Parts: sequence; C-alpha cells; structure tokens
Amino acid sequence: MKAQGRRTSMNARAAAFGLFASLALLACSRDKSVGARAFIVAEPSNLDFGARLEREATTLTVTIGNEGRASLAISSLKITGDRRGAFTLVDTLSGLDPGAYQQVVVRYTPPIGAGVDSAFLVIESNAENAPTSQIGLQG
Repeated sequence: MKAQGRRTSMNARAAAFGLFASLALLACSRDKSVGARAFIVAEPSNLDFGARLEREATTLTVTIGNEGRASLAISSLKITGDRRGAFTLVDTLSGLDPGAYQQVVVRYTPPIGAGVDSAFLVIESNAENAPTSQIGLQG
C-alpha cells in the first residue's frame, strides 16, 4: 500500500512540475523582449493628388504604424524620383513605439508647365517585414 501511495505522490509532483514548466514557458513567450521585432505598416500604399492647377499646393497624409513588439527606428524618410521637384515632406519621423501610429504629411505643388508628376516616399527602417518601404506619389 505504501508503494502505491508513493507512486501517486510522485505522479502528483510530476504533474505539478509539468504545469509549472508550462506556465513558465507561457510567461516567457509573452515577454516582449524575447524575439521582439518591429513591423512597419503604411496606409495608403499610394497617394494620388489628382489634377491641380500650376502652383496650387495640396497635401495628403500617409499613416505609418508599428505593429511589432519592438521599437521601430526610421533611419531615412525621403522623396525619390521627383524629377520636377513637385513633392515635399511636411513632417519628419524618426521612430515609433510598439503599437504606435503617426501621420506623415506630403505636399504636392505642380510646377509651371504641363506634365504628370510621380515619385516615391521611401521609408528605411529596422522593420523585420520591410526594411525599405515605398509609397507611390502621383500628381
């Protein structure tokens, strides 16, 4: 009878240890510092300013967010491919905490002379999913 009691007691301790180990692993998996990565999102993926009169400035916004569990560090936020100098950044952004979102304003001022303008807003960051992101700009 004593052997039966010891086995039951050992099985109960093993089960308790297994439960403790499972809870410890669950707690570690929720620790934001373990395997945490930044994850960038940007909406919309294109800004279309439409047809405008020469020198008629207008602005549109892009919302940039960090859906990761680590801070998003933005090393560069710039406009590229703008042959006529029609697009300018109104805002700057150097980073976002996990779960944070911020709007970035882009201004479009059509230069003198007919023509279609296009460029890219390029975001370079430490994001796991897209270290370089591009937003198309049209006007």
